[in-house]
Amino acid sequence: MSARPLVGVVFLVAAANLVLANIGLAADLNEEISAKGQSVGSSSVPQGLGNPGESRGEEVWDAAFFLKRLRTLEHLPLLEESHLYLAAPFDQTGGNNFCDWRNLGSDGRNILLDVAGPGCLHRIFGGTSKARIQIFLDHADKPLIDMNLDEFYDEEHGPFPYPLIFKRSYPGCMMPIPFAKHCLVQICSPNPPDYVSEISYTIYPKSTPIQTLTLPLDARTRKEMETTCKVWLQASSSPPAVPANWTSEKTSVIEPGGTSEIALNGVGTIRQIRVAINPATPDVLSGVRLQLCWDGAAFPSVEVPVGYFFGHAEFGHGKVLKSRWWIPQVPWKGGESEKAYTTDYDSMFMGVTATEAYTCFPMPFERGAVIRLVNTSNQRVDKAVVKLDVERQEKLAPNTGRFHATYSEERAATEAVPKFGAQNTPCKMILERRARGKFVGLMLHLDWPYDKEWWGEGDFLIWSDERGWPPSYHGVGSECFFNAGWSNFDRKAASGFVAVKPGHPTQYVYFLNDAVQFQEYIRVAEQYWGSDGGDEIIRRQHTLFGSTAFWYADKPLPAESDPTLLKRGSTK
Repeated sequence: MSARPLVGVVFLVAAANLVLANIGLAADLNEEISAKGQSVGSSSVPQGLGNPGESRGEEVWDAAFFLKRLRTLEHLPLLEESHLYLAAPFDQTGGNNFCDWRNLGSDGRNILLDVAGPGCLHRIFGGTSKARIQIFLDHADKPLIDMNLDEFYDEEHGPFPYPLIFKRSYPGCMMPIPFAKHCLVQICSPNPPDYVSEISYTIYPKSTPIQTLTLPLDARTRKEMETTCKVWLQASSSPPAVPANWTSEKTSVIEPGGTSEIALNGVGTIRQIRVAINPATPDVLSGVRLQLCWDGAAFPSVEVPVGYFFGHAEFGHGKVLKSRWWIPQVPWKGGESEKAYTTDYDSMFMGVTATEAYTCFPMPFERGAVIRLVNTSNQRVDKAVVKLDVERQEKLAPNTGRFHATYSEERAATEAVPKFGAQNTPCKMILERRARGKFVGLMLHLDWPYDKEWWGEGDFLIWSDERGWPPSYHGVGSECFFNAGWSNFDRKAASGFVAVKPGHPTQYVYFLNDAVQFQEYIRVAEQYWGSDGGDEIIRRQHTLFGSTAFWYADKPLPAESDPTLLKRGSTK
């Protein structure tokens, strides 16, 4: 581990095994790519995103570049060779605790991350105290960031503005911090445990033209940061603009067993879809399936009940609920009282309004597309409206993926579910595929009619082009995966909730710079673990958990969603 000067305070030490694993995995990225017979030159950088030597010039991947990618979606289908990692103090014994933060090293430093570049920090999450955070880039003698955690996460006076920095539901920083050669993040505190929960980062091939972040920010980066913040705030509170004219719009009646579809020809990208189903009841929204087929494929690559694609299956439109487990989109000082909220929501990627649902996931196609609604319910759909905004194109970039969505549900913690880790912890399998692609988001829902008992203590696990234990992405709690904490959720541009406990908790998260690229294999799972009585409920009553995984693949593949739904009903 690299030595850096201390600043008159004592540092804690993160688990040595985890740090070494992060260092080794990152250092081996190029060797892994080479072992697969793939070049590690300019071709390994995604086309259209600033390849060295492209005719568009020597565009660098600096902070402004990554900030722009936080507010735009055009790049999302592009596949590249990179690897997402998560540095986190998970319990390496297989339990559900943090690692031993009181295990101090000889010099008292708590090194959270020590990794070679080129790379980019995407998210620093957790920790509010007088403990200091220091971030050194490219072996600099002085840290880029050197301040108390509570100052670092200050929404008004911190180093970056809200909502790139936040501490309402849980403290976090989502300002991209690119580094060309090396990154060291360390924490110091005289009173353990003061800790950062998670640091997500991507390591890129050596040829990637990363430019290391410097402070103060230059004018171009400041402008891009301000624009990104405005876009995020607008996206989390209002739906996207509608086009002057929809490319295609269809209104239909769908009888039980019937279908309604729109066929598109040629080459293009769907930029926005809006769907309205009437009646918008749970039976209908869970019984009408959205199917999307690409490039003449006979099978759908998206095959999800409409309500579990958009998250409003149990609620319809304009449902008002009460709970103490959500945080308003205003400065918040905490509190235990119940507050009313609506299950209508907005985000950069999808949302639900008073009358319809929308998605802005870019959906490219090269040889036509079919958008289909299939009514598998026993009720007539009196009115189904589908609107499409399609950008016609001459051709797609060769590294452009096709959009996929896979739905699955199961009873939690039964003998049939997969188990991972030292204690064979039962897990919900969210996605497992052999393919080349990119995991970009998740909609999770469950039946949970309990208020005090907590369902989300389990960690999220992601294997990308790997099979060993632990995976290079091992979280420290379900709500952290959704950029939330302490069992509370709020709504951000790329993460949030449709509903919280009690009832049918439904959470969503989407990934931009921190999307999970995979060249051959992907596995995403969530541990079944609760607290405050929730663990006993999960393991004895086998609560229903369902998930929709959003991902891209280099060619159309079958969605492989569960064809039928399990019986609904409260387990309380």
